[in-house]
Amino acid sequence: MAPLPDLVGNEIAEMTDFFERTKNPAAAWRAYSLAQIYTRPVPRVIQAEVDRFAACVSEAAGKVIQNELDLLAATSRTPKENLEDQKKNRTANHKDRIVNFRAKELYAAWRGKAHENPVGQLQIEWRDIRIFGALQSLNARGVRPGRARQIVKDSGYAGLELDQIEKIWKRLKTKLQKSRSITHGDG
Repeated sequence: MAPLPDLVGNEIAEMTDFFERTKNPAAAWRAYSLAQIYTRPVPRVIQAEVDRFAACVSEAAGKVIQNELDLLAATSRTPKENLEDQKKNRTANHKDRIVNFRAKELYAAWRGKAHENPVGQLQIEWRDIRIFGALQSLNARGVRPGRARQIVKDSGYAGLELDQIEKIWKRLKTKLQKSRSITHGDG
């Protein structure tokens, strides 16, 4: 009896490959999460992306700690007889030096510089890859290209018109041919 396919391992590998090609952090985090949930090794490139994001959060946290240390140092040098002035300065200084790491900053750190909407881009790219795979499978079974596109459209999963499905086919077919020529030394 043949062993069952390793669906988790395959998805981790696919997400890792996708991340390496696109630098889309959503793919990296999916691979990382699967590796953690199913106690699998985290691919090196995925760990590097998680570490990059963690460093961004850590830098903001470090600024917070340094801000509070600076405030403590500044107030401990002030003469004790001016307690009311110290209180005003601490409050003003603290408010002026609040570290901003809200949704906007967190999102910028997560997505890096390459992506405006990583999850949406992952969804679109992944959909396109699956459409291309479905078309390849249908063609391999002898279904003519025009009919294959119609079958994919009619399935309802693509959510696209025939011309959009054809553009996906042409784009990914060209990409696949280029990668094969590079891999086999033809180009």
